[in-house]
Amino acid sequence: MRVEKVLKAVLSTRVSTLALRILERTPVRSRLYSTSMHPTKGLLLGSGSMAEDWDQRAREGARFYVAPDYWASEEEFDLSGKQEVEAHILKGLSFPPDSRVLEIGCGLGRLLKPLARRFAEVHGVDISEEMITQCSERLRSLANVHVQQSDGSLATFPDGYFDFCFSWRVFQHIPEKRFVLRYLQEGSRVLKPGGTLRFDVAKDEGGSRRREGGGTWFGVVFTEDEVRRCLESCGLDTVEIRTEQREQRHARLGQRENWIVTGRRRGNGAPVGGS
Repeated sequence: MRVEKVLKAVLSTRVSTLALRILERTPVRSRLYSTSMHPTKGLLLGSGSMAEDWDQRAREGARFYVAPDYWASEEEFDLSGKQEVEAHILKGLSFPPDSRVLEIGCGLGRLLKPLARRFAEVHGVDISEEMITQCSERLRSLANVHVQQSDGSLATFPDGYFDFCFSWRVFQHIPEKRFVLRYLQEGSRVLKPGGTLRFDVAKDEGGSRRREGGGTWFGVVFTEDEVRRCLESCGLDTVEIRTEQREQRHARLGQRENWIVTGRRRGNGAPVGGS
């Protein structure tokens, strides 16, 4: 982790803080917020394109970029997926065994794998073709798991098909709020009336420079009021909005705190949302 420690030290200096503030006011802003760092391979400069940047991250070190705290081995990676399904994805929720679930931003299928034992149909989409290629290989033995590349919408799925739709550790990397809103609208559309949508977004703690735009690594941030308005506009009733409390090994290079949001599709059966 020597590279990470050096970068943290550099980022904490007054000179670097001033330089970053200046760069944020230039056209370099998007690329700045799209730059990530692998602990052994160093800085990975981003382009600002979600598909391009996540393809590159998948080739450089997919496990790390999916789960930065649990990437060292396949065993640790898979175990973290099981634990997060219990602690976050399905916490407080219950679904019959014939239910269908969709994950937006499935990456390598870290969460799809344990969910395959709980749902009749498990679907995942991701903007990265390379992630989908690797995910398909990792989960090829699971007949009820289906993954496909997304173009930023869920257009291949019919209205009211899923009982549960979720996204985890994905929206915090999206550079514009309109793209997050589009996924929420589409997620609501593909849910059955009464179906559940759960997701997390980066919390705007005040003073953030990523309220209106970020990059493909440091994405946009949301206030609680913005989250509530998003749910309302997508035809979702608010079930719960809570602040996530957790220790992050990569806190300085990632999001400090997230909102975890649960909504329920209104039960009138009418189509909701749009692109």
